[in-house]
Amino acid sequence: MMFGKIKKINEWEKLFAPLRKEHTVGSKIMLTTRMQSVADMAAKVMGVKRDHCLILQGLQEDENSELFFHHAFAGLNPENYVDLKSIGGRIARKLRGCPLVTKVVGDHLQGNSAVEYWSSFLHQRLEHFKGTEEDIMNVLRLSYYHLQTELQICFRYCCIFPQDYKFLKKELVQLWIGSGLISQPANGTQTLEDTAQLFLAQLTRKSFFDLKCGAGRLNQDCYVMHDLMHDLARNVSSGECARIDDPVQLKDEKDTVRHLCIVNIHSFSADAINNFFHFKNMRTIIIHSSHEVENDVVCALEMIVESSKSLRLFHSNLRNTFRVADKFGDLKHLRYIYLHQISPGTIRGVAKFYHLMVLRCGFGGLETET
Repeated sequence: MMFGKIKKINEWEKLFAPLRKEHTVGSKIMLTTRMQSVADMAAKVMGVKRDHCLILQGLQEDENSELFFHHAFAGLNPENYVDLKSIGGRIARKLRGCPLVTKVVGDHLQGNSAVEYWSSFLHQRLEHFKGTEEDIMNVLRLSYYHLQTELQICFRYCCIFPQDYKFLKKELVQLWIGSGLISQPANGTQTLEDTAQLFLAQLTRKSFFDLKCGAGRLNQDCYVMHDLMHDLARNVSSGECARIDDPVQLKDEKDTVRHLCIVNIHSFSADAINNFFHFKNMRTIIIHSSHEVENDVVCALEMIVESSKSLRLFHSNLRNTFRVADKFGDLKHLRYIYLHQISPGTIRGVAKFYHLMVLRCGFGGLETET
């Protein structure tokens, strides 16, 4: 078995109890985590020595320098920029072999070739950099704040999806447009799709997304956020975006949330659903559940949707979403609708949705888009 990116210690002793060494002769378990405390706990529960824990080191100095130069010079020959190469080498050493932060810093500096700027970045931004997770997050946050406002909005929106989510280009473009994140260019020569694709290309070039060739559904290319980038997006989107899989989380969310994803809604009570009324200006509602949902929960959800007059995007994989669809009538701003197990013809008043761009319906295992 393999467990990846473990963060929380809670309940892990219960999970590992059946897997203790004396009961699992010949078994192999691999666990990866950024937290030493989790590794120590797992070793103790499974009855293995701490020296079985392998601490992965960063890239070698020459490898990290090569990676930095590749991103910072973007195809140019570093040998032709002696001063920048010298400072860049010192920056790469300072970054302690962390590939993600090396790529992000290189991409950031690639946009400014002034020797003074590189030197200032080295001495001011990296003066106390020790390679801790907090240090890395501070550097990532700095690069985020140097993005254009439009790119920042699109980036932080993606935190409502789970870590390691594989975005297809068309899917992500439609989501950004559907939720109202993309504005029509003033010159009118580009479409919304052109603008969204440009934003995705820019975020990828700056290493906020990684392009994974052939790793998506049906072997399509997909875009993935590094887990630290996902953490960053979640941190900078507080009060705007929320991904909720437990009713307890609601008490920590501000009423300014606009983009909402509710996971495992089958575990929510109708009273818990009613607490979503304090989100006054929702633009995005995404609902996921792997189980059937009780009728009283669906009724509560209907009321939430009906009251969300600013809603742009509604996405649900619930089997009984057809009841919620009946409440779309007055939602004039809807641009994107995805409904599972429902035929497009059963949605009443579609002609009234003057801004509707995407209508996706899954029925009988098939999916249609209009």
